[in-house]
Amino acid sequence: MSDKSSNSLLAEEHISPSASLLFKQGWFDVGLIILICVVATLLYFAADIERDSWLEDRIGYSGTRLLVMMSLTLFLWGTIQGCRGKIVVFINDELTPLYSDAAWTFGIVLGLPVLCWIIWLVLSLGSWLVFPAQVTPPRYDDFCMYLTLVLWSVGALWIFARLYAYNRNALTTFAAFVTKLSWCCFGLLMLNQADNDLRNEKQESTYNVATNFISHMVLFFLALFIIGQLTYHGPSLRNADE
Repeated sequence: MSDKSSNSLLAEEHISPSASLLFKQGWFDVGLIILICVVATLLYFAADIERDSWLEDRIGYSGTRLLVMMSLTLFLWGTIQGCRGKIVVFINDELTPLYSDAAWTFGIVLGLPVLCWIIWLVLSLGSWLVFPAQVTPPRYDDFCMYLTLVLWSVGALWIFARLYAYNRNALTTFAAFVTKLSWCCFGLLMLNQADNDLRNEKQESTYNVATNFISHMVLFFLALFIIGQLTYHGPSLRNADE
């Protein structure tokens, strides 16, 4: 309790590190460049089945397996270190007080697709109303899909830039980034599963529906609890002692 209270006092006096640090210092951060190259290489192999198989034949591991192993390692390490206050995963400072950072993360992961769906709906309805009867309105599916990917990329870059300003180095930043998105997606997945349980499209028994719904809601609130434990109340760890 004393550590948390002291961290809270430090947070009140501390000026929030700027996300622009990534764009000022990232170009010269050797660790960041190496990690980006490793991830990009693994994604390159994982994106194609033939390349993935070729890599597995050469070294015994495919790019997909290596990506999963790396992600799980970063996730577990980031969760443990984040709960110990050694890595900043979710931020509590004067710019994003309490759980605002978690809310922003949920908004980026879930809110952007909803926003693009609304844009698609407005464009489709507007075209149907404005275009003459002889003209077939264009389909905006591809546009909204690419728009979602672009907005997701911008949102993910913003999240990474904020974490880079708070954590010691590129490795801890990557761990915090993977941990942050993983717990957010896990919580949303459990909430979606609970909603599917109530819909009961598989026509299961009332007992199974209630059991599954309660289980998924417990896991959802567990994710919220972990997110609360991962919310760091203090200054940047970038210059902190190891």
